[in-house]
Amino acid sequence: MTHKVLNNVFIYIIERVVTIISGLLCFVMIAREFGPADLGALSTIQSASAALMFMVTLGLDRFIVKDLVEGKVSSKSIEYTATVLRFLGWSIYSIGLFLFIWHWSDNPQYMFLAGIESITAFFIHVIIVRYSLESKHKAKELSISLIISRGISLTYVFLAIIFKADLLITCLFLPIQSAIRLLLMVYFYNLNDKPIGKFTFNRDWARNNIKQAFPIMLSGAIFPVFMQADVLMISHYLDEAHVGLYSAPMKLIFQSSFIGVAIMSAIYPLLVYRNKNSESDFTNTAITVGRAMILLSITSSLILFFTSKYIIIIMFGSDYQESIDVMKILSIIVAIVIPSKLFSSVLIIKGLSKYELPKSIFAVLLNITLNSILIPLYSIEGAAISSVIAYIFSDLIFYFLFKKLSVVRYVIIKSIRGLSSPILTIKNLLGSKF
Repeated sequence: MTHKVLNNVFIYIIERVVTIISGLLCFVMIAREFGPADLGALSTIQSASAALMFMVTLGLDRFIVKDLVEGKVSSKSIEYTATVLRFLGWSIYSIGLFLFIWHWSDNPQYMFLAGIESITAFFIHVIIVRYSLESKHKAKELSISLIISRGISLTYVFLAIIFKADLLITCLFLPIQSAIRLLLMVYFYNLNDKPIGKFTFNRDWARNNIKQAFPIMLSGAIFPVFMQADVLMISHYLDEAHVGLYSAPMKLIFQSSFIGVAIMSAIYPLLVYRNKNSESDFTNTAITVGRAMILLSITSSLILFFTSKYIIIIMFGSDYQESIDVMKILSIIVAIVIPSKLFSSVLIIKGLSKYELPKSIFAVLLNITLNSILIPLYSIEGAAISSVIAYIFSDLIFYFLFKKLSVVRYVIIKSIRGLSSPILTIKNLLGSKF
């Protein structure tokens, strides 16, 4: 593996670790200060926001990076076109979020929290400077912008709680954090090589990529329902306090997905390049990375399972005792969600993105069905069991159901076989000439 790729992977992992730690610290401080009920209300709003986020992202994330790397279309044209499309999507998303809050509750504070979510989404997803830096392997610049913005937001939350600010004022850390990072990324963007072409709306690029991304966009509409169905259904069957008790371990567990995102942020441009030039090199690279990700994911899952009690009590306090068993169950998901980022990337690179839609539909139907049965029977533990089963089927078993997904299936099988010799897997990873 080249020094540059290793360096970028290391930097992206540091970035994600900072993201996880700072995010968890903010989450824990809010959870301890305001209790399960307020945490449950905030989690419900954020779940609704996540369910509508497909309207903003439009499934274009990896396609933007892919086209910027390949350089077939002027980078300025891609950046401007994607920004315009996402702004239109963000406008529709915001209307949908406010309509949900209006229907769900008559508490005016929740409308303000929805506004905070909307502004945060604008800063994070509409201005696509991040993808431009990522396509140029500017891992250092991306990490610096994140670390500074996270440090400021963490300080803000700490001071807000010290001075007994209410939930609304405290949650302003979200748009503050995203705005500061955006400004820093724009600064680094202007320092680096200037993009090629003019800032014009490229109808052909928009049409072609929306067409390719459409299954992913629909998947993006369905998949958050899968991820957030447990929270929304707990709110329906139980109450906001139970949502808070479930959200605490869920937040911890799903931070693990950032590990997979960090690795793929560094590896994805390389996979695109390898696929363009050599099928065998692409497959070997994917398998090497897959073996490392699976080994890492299983190790992380076991650590979280056996330390669940201590993590919950230390981080959230005795009010969250009921969350311990939930975290033990959800820790199984870590073994699935980290390598799933690689499998989805292979799907996109190989032009098989249309399968993201049936995968998401399958996951949603399974999760909702299981939740409707298990939550009334086993409370929040039932929701955790539903999530584990749904993740195993959607991010692993699904790839064995269609003949055309043989390339992903091959990567999965070869990656899992690497568990039989973990030391050799690590040696091969470090010795790979990427």
